[in-house]
Amino acid sequence: MKRLMSTLAVLAVLATACGSGSSTAAPSTTSAATTTVAVTTDAPATTTAPTTSEAVAMPQRIVSLSPTATEILFAIGAGDQVVAVDSLSNYPADAPVTDLSGYEPNVEAIAGYQPDLIVASYDPGDLIDGLTAL
Repeated sequence: MKRLMSTLAVLAVLATACGSGSSTAAPSTTSAATTTVAVTTDAPATTTAPTTSEAVAMPQRIVSLSPTATEILFAIGAGDQVVAVDSLSNYPADAPVTDLSGYEPNVEAIAGYQPDLIVASYDPGDLIDGLTAL
């Protein structure tokens, strides 16, 4: 149940970040506000929608370390932004093929794709710390 709540919270944030917009839109020249979402297992995660005065940066380079998240990213129209997926993501057929592992993630290999959003359903304990350190 705790894993499900964490996954749902991540997917909700992802859907909000990737939801509307066109892949042909010109990049924004305004500075984007950085929003940090902490997901804990003690209570359901909540997020607030940005106000009209806040700009939200749309991710341009997404790495998905979950087959489910990969399918969802393509289903919501963010497939063009997905630059790498884990080795178990085999659908849709046009998902990029890599040897990244969602179970034993290699921080340096993930960072090599220069992502601005990483979607993972599992953290073995050092993924977030390793990415933060980079």
